[in-house]
Amino acid sequence: MNGPITLNHSRQELMDKVIETRKWLEEQNTVVNRDLADLYDWLVRPVEMLLPKTSGGDDVPHLIIIPSGSLYYLPFQALIWTSEDHNEHAPLIARYAISYSPSLATLKYAEARSDSANPEATFLGLADPVSNDPNLPRLPGAQTEARTVAKLFPVSSVYVDKKATEDVVQSQSATAREVLLSTHGLFNPHNPMFSYLVVSQTAKNADGKLNAYEVFSLPLHADMVVLSACETLLPSLEDMKGQIKAVRGSDDGKPVELTDDQLKELTAGDEVVGLTRAFISAGASSVLSSLWRVPSGATSYLMVSFYEHIREGMDKAEALRATELEVMNTSGYTQPWYWAAFNLVGDWR
Repeated sequence: MNGPITLNHSRQELMDKVIETRKWLEEQNTVVNRDLADLYDWLVRPVEMLLPKTSGGDDVPHLIIIPSGSLYYLPFQALIWTSEDHNEHAPLIARYAISYSPSLATLKYAEARSDSANPEATFLGLADPVSNDPNLPRLPGAQTEARTVAKLFPVSSVYVDKKATEDVVQSQSATAREVLLSTHGLFNPHNPMFSYLVVSQTAKNADGKLNAYEVFSLPLHADMVVLSACETLLPSLEDMKGQIKAVRGSDDGKPVELTDDQLKELTAGDEVVGLTRAFISAGASSVLSSLWRVPSGATSYLMVSFYEHIREGMDKAEALRATELEVMNTSGYTQPWYWAAFNLVGDWR
């Protein structure tokens, strides 16, 4: 097949459908399954003939997704394939291992970074830092999560509570092959360089923030950085609406509807510079980060299982796929809200 494939839906239709899908996802409404099936038909079915065939065995093909615009908000792994007779259906992750990259250039750069990753299986974990922000609850489950993962590695260091500081990241991350930061995070779409992860406050770092612009200067040699946190890749739709209200200067009580131009500005394709891109630029060959606020119970389950599969010898995309399938088949966690939030960006091997 020569040339691009033209979709039968306009940019505005796609934008509206993505916004609707994210709305249902964030409300944990099962209606989202209808939209996920529609988006599969819109985005994947037209190119199915170009995709590697799935045999149903252990050798699962791998897809690399390079999203653009509003598609940055879409968990492709959750899109639902449906058979022609509608008797069979499955999420895309059941048929393929999936990873992402902001661009081909970033992917090439990330793959080259893997050659300089620390060869030893060393682990650095930071979890549940202390914050003076009353709107940020503590994350005691994150401490357990980090300590459990650390046991899988022969050499590990875990810093929790008041010890989970920016100084630790600055001084210890250079020697870690695997880095887990289990904390709150915020993506700032209007000034992405000020996206940040929460760390414990110190005299040196009084604001308790590890900003994206500070991440760029980290001397990383990590094969992977995992951001087990809230919205470390992109903000939720509700947070975006709150930011728009803040720009207005007051909350006049009027409902906020995200326009095409606003969402286009907030997801500007290859120009998006958030924490994920910052960690790759700093030396990580891949980053696992979240699209929305993830329930802590499901996150801990997912994180521990993911690292177990990594230590078993799976590549990162295979490990994430195996983990997501386990979570979605666990009672209480079947909806994509619980298992589809994390995207693997960069080198998938």
